[in-house]
Amino acid sequence: MPTLYEARCLNCGELGHYRADCPRRECRKCHSLGHTGSSCHVKLPPIKFDDSYPVPEMTNEPVVEEKGDH
Repeated sequence: MPTLYEARCLNCGELGHYRADCPRRECRKCHSLGHTGSSCHVKLPPIKFDDSYPVPEMTNEPVVEEKGDH
């Protein structure tokens, strides 16, 4: 395993640090540099689900596909 000074960051490509410690890593929540989404201070609004996509009713009957004339 390379020493810290020989290590190349897999995020930015620079020598001297690992990806987990990269100062150029971008947060997926707020898109700021230097931290990740798990440590982000920005609170996103909760995801709201609506009825715009109907959920099919579940049955125990097998699905039968009709074969047409080809």
